[in-house]
Amino acid sequence: MNFDYYQGKRGITSTGLKIIAVIIMLIDHIGASVLERFIMANGATDAMNSFDFSGPMGNYIIGDVIVRLFGRLAFPIFCFCMVEGFHYTSSRRNYLSRMALFALISEVPFDFAHKFTAWDFSHQNVFFTFTIAMAGLWLGEIICEKRGPKKGNKLIMVATMVVACIIAYILNTDYDILGILTIYVMYFVRERGRKRTMAWGSLVLTLGNPIEFTAFLDVIILHFYNGKRGRGMKYFFYIFYPLHLLILGIICAFMGL
Repeated sequence: MNFDYYQGKRGITSTGLKIIAVIIMLIDHIGASVLERFIMANGATDAMNSFDFSGPMGNYIIGDVIVRLFGRLAFPIFCFCMVEGFHYTSSRRNYLSRMALFALISEVPFDFAHKFTAWDFSHQNVFFTFTIAMAGLWLGEIICEKRGPKKGNKLIMVATMVVACIIAYILNTDYDILGILTIYVMYFVRERGRKRTMAWGSLVLTLGNPIEFTAFLDVIILHFYNGKRGRGMKYFFYIFYPLHLLILGIICAFMGL
């Protein structure tokens, strides 16, 4: 089924999907960088990791669980929008360049918000995951186009996926292998319809990490996607990621966390 079938209908545009994902991501990161630090600063790290709600920090731990489960809805939406953007963009070179640029720009705010340090090579932000996946998809398509409609093209795409997974794993990017697999699976099943695309992506995430099961709620959101681009807020979404992480890091610093 071609996604163009849904164009012209009322519903949520691609920009709308990204706005929803950004709001969910913000809530999730407040939990990850502020609430969880607060819990750990009050000596409840073990209780948080074991989901022990009986102690004095029990209500905060419950709140953290709710926030983080809700936050699982953001990443699949971003993956879906990336695959859509990869398909419709007029310049994959520019698309990839922007992604790579903001991966570098976002790294310091990412480390500051999560590790409270300017640079930590042990874990890289999610823009690196998207950059690696996009580079793999583009490389695979270039090779397949040069070969023409021959047998083995699917294996070439799978090969680029494996290489992308290895690179993401070595760099320890956010969602690393699981993120690459989710993006590729969405790319492979895209023509089967938007809800199936999201369902398959959510399945991959859940099989890799059961806590991601709430991602299946995104299928409901995708039901209302109309296939349209929406308002041009391209750079807002790129800028928001490092900016909100920087602000959360500053908040943690002021709170002494």
